[in-house]
Amino acid sequence: MKTFIKTVPNKYCQICKKNGLILYFSLSDKFFNNSGRWNILYCKKCKISWIDPIPINSDTGKLYPANYRTNINNGKIKRIFGNIKDRIVASILCYKFGYQYSADSLGLWNLLSKITIVKDYIGRRISWVEFKKNGKLLDIGCGTGGFIEEMKKLGWNVTGIEIDKKAANIAKLRVGSEFIINRQLKESNLLEASYDVITLLHVFEHLSQPIDTLKICLKLLKPDGKIVINTPNINSLGHILFKKNWMPLEVPRHFFLYSPKGLRECIESVNLEVQEMWTSTYISNFVWNTSIIIKRRGNLTNGRLPEPLSLSHKATSLLFKIIETILNIFVPVGEEVILIAKKKC
Repeated sequence: MKTFIKTVPNKYCQICKKNGLILYFSLSDKFFNNSGRWNILYCKKCKISWIDPIPINSDTGKLYPANYRTNINNGKIKRIFGNIKDRIVASILCYKFGYQYSADSLGLWNLLSKITIVKDYIGRRISWVEFKKNGKLLDIGCGTGGFIEEMKKLGWNVTGIEIDKKAANIAKLRVGSEFIINRQLKESNLLEASYDVITLLHVFEHLSQPIDTLKICLKLLKPDGKIVINTPNINSLGHILFKKNWMPLEVPRHFFLYSPKGLRECIESVNLEVQEMWTSTYISNFVWNTSIIIKRRGNLTNGRLPEPLSLSHKATSLLFKIIETILNIFVPVGEEVILIAKKKC
């Protein structure tokens, strides 16, 4: 039985307020059994895209079934320090991000930490957040709490916001109920100028009012505070190849999608200053695997990959990753945009 979603028109760019151009017409939910058809519009000036119509706020919960990937407790993520065997990883986290660890005093690790792909893959473990003693971190859309659990162990004072009740309850078990807020950000009653870092990790694309959310984040950040965002890249090689079958379109859960330029426009529109931005190929295998199945079958049953994948499927996925990684050295075609911005003083 299909789930009916109430919607409202969403014709205008959030940044310049101009009418969007149609990029794709009449797309359906290729992951779950939600009824409805959605267009994807595009702003040629601001380089962002969005769905039209957009689900009303009271119906957004219907878009995420219990088996949606962020609602599942996958257990503890790999410990960064202590149990980790790879001293290279720990050393780079020490040199590049300042985490306390008795690292090997070899300049090689410091050199490696300056390479973008190394910084991307290893820094992802701590979401590129540099260590700050007694620092306060807010994770918006914390899911089941795996990230903030690890950051809490590494010395951060953490707070997580998660609107899904089931996911929030799991997060409370992991880090303590006092650290999790099961409400919308605008209803959270958090103190202004109280956070050193705010993270939105594959959350920004799910926001119906991204500019308003950034304005709230700006108020919550300390004068030298930072915001970290990672989100799908609408200019990625995967999107170029798969077009309407590109998995990260994920209609109707992804409300807005960004190019690097578009994400910068959003950030700078609210008086945040971009410090670093790059595109990553980290999830390119997953994007290829899911997109090729959507292209061939028309959908991805329950949002899950079939198991096992064929040898030829794995081989083409690996080839795609290699090609995208090489191209990404010269042009930003990775599947994700990662951005670190600072509050202007």
